Amino acid sequence: MSNVWTINAQEISLKLKGHSPADQEVLESLAAAVIFENVAALEDEIEHIQKQLYNKGYISLKYLGLKNEKLEYTAEFELGPAYKSILIFGHSSLFRPLGYTIEKDLDSNQFYVEVPISVLENTLEQLSKTLADKSYAFATLQLQNIQPEDEIKIKAELVIDKGTKRTLQNIKVLGYDKFPPSYIKHFLGIKIRKSFRLERIKSQMELLNQLPFAQQKRPAEVLFTKDSTSVYLYLEKIKSNRFDGFIGFGTDETTGKIEFDGYLDLNLINNLNFGESLKLNYKSDEIDQKTLDIALQLPYLFGTPLGSTLNLNIFKKDSTFTTAQQGIKLFYQLNENQQLGLGIRLQQSNAITNTSDAFVEDFDSQFYEINYNYSKRQKTDLLFPVQRQFEMSVAFGKRSAASELNQRQIRLKGFQILNLNPKNSIFLKVHLEELQSDQYLLNELLRFGGITSVRGFRENSLFATRLGLLCSEYRYRLSPGLFVHSVMDAGYFQDANNTNYQIFGFGFGFGLRSNGGLLRLTYANGKTKNIPFDLSESKVHLSFTSTF
Repeated sequence: MSNVWTINAQEISLKLKGHSPADQEVLESLAAAVIFENVAALEDEIEHIQKQLYNKGYISLKYLGLKNEKLEYTAEFELGPAYKSILIFGHSSLFRPLGYTIEKDLDSNQFYVEVPISVLENTLEQLSKTLADKSYAFATLQLQNIQPEDEIKIKAELVIDKGTKRTLQNIKVLGYDKFPPSYIKHFLGIKIRKSFRLERIKSQMELLNQLPFAQQKRPAEVLFTKDSTSVYLYLEKIKSNRFDGFIGFGTDETTGKIEFDGYLDLNLINNLNFGESLKLNYKSDEIDQKTLDIALQLPYLFGTPLGSTLNLNIFKKDSTFTTAQQGIKLFYQLNENQQLGLGIRLQQSNAITNTSDAFVEDFDSQFYEINYNYSKRQKTDLLFPVQRQFEMSVAFGKRSAASELNQRQIRLKGFQILNLNPKNSIFLKVHLEELQSDQYLLNELLRFGGITSVRGFRENSLFATRLGLLCSEYRYRLSPGLFVHSVMDAGYFQDANNTNYQIFGFGFGFGLRSNGGLLRLTYANGKTKNIPFDLSESKVHLSFTSTF
């Protein structure tokens, strides 16, 4: 009995006995359980041992039986030769996408592939998935006529029964009956009367994580009948409307008085169950500037991948001028994250009073633009649901004032959250923009500064023809609903006189999420190059975001 390996257990012990010393050595190398509470668990372990031996190439393995002596069980095996690979004849083309080389047997003039025994099971599973992706959900694969080829190789014939080819006849949504049908067809990419691919449907359902207004209650299910295939989606509508507002305050450098500014941002999403969104933003700046921005987005018009965006923007600068801009864009939804659009933008500006500023004039302009948008959500993160966003646009047009000029505008904006670990992350935002013209008017320049750009400056207090901004935050989560962050912003811009400026913003802040929403406070101080910091110029921004 020297060639017996023993596995000890509290109630039942198992002995693995090899038919030869060589067999015993192989058995001793296997990983096996050590505790068996009952005979059923022991028999499961024996099946596991057999599977390990098959994967090692002992295809002709013989299980000689199980003996019991006073709860001491002995399982005996005769392993036979250890084959290294198998030559599989038939259906060779299915193996090519898996990286196998198709070879030809000169004696039989048949094609075959050589598969290592260690990966045989996995390879057959991959072939089964391949057939399922071709709508043969119930295909079966068998290796028949298994014979030794030589001492280390065996050969076999692959026989496939594809069964009935399946097409998807029906899609049913349970839990959210008014889920927009166009999102099933174009966003999820699940279409009826098309070939049924179970793995593709499972992967496409992950796209729901990119939707702000719906989520899965449980995984999708498939019902197969003799003549039909139906998919059941279990969805629920979630809160997606957002109200956002902030108050900012700082000290006027000339009067020493505290000045207030703020904005209201309302975002209504999918209230009509079309996937539509309506954004309304109103901003009042501390330097007597007011902005109203309204945008309506209608995706998947008439059940197609096409959508439209309508925009209205009105800007008023004290008693100097007002500017109104209307735009319409037609976009194509490339996939769940990307849009490509074409649009037209009309702009009118009027001087309110007779001003001595030579750079303020009445004008009309018209631009044609092409733009690209990318957005990716991280739905599991309640604090920062959007992980990545990118926008690029190029516009060409004319401005008509005292004279007519050709103009061009280029814009690139985006941000990225780099998640270092569950507690630490880095937020990076980039904004590059340029208005190209032979002559500039004050009331057409790019406006920036404040909480949404370089912090520490008054809202929309900076005017430029060209700008480049980099805003960053290091964020640390003290708890799932509380975080602190740094403020490190830097920028470059050029004014209408081609004078270049470098600006910086430094500070800190925190965010607290409650049942009511997200409260954020940011303290920042802005400066230009070669000018020291002045704490009296610091800005405090307080914002609150609520989802309903």
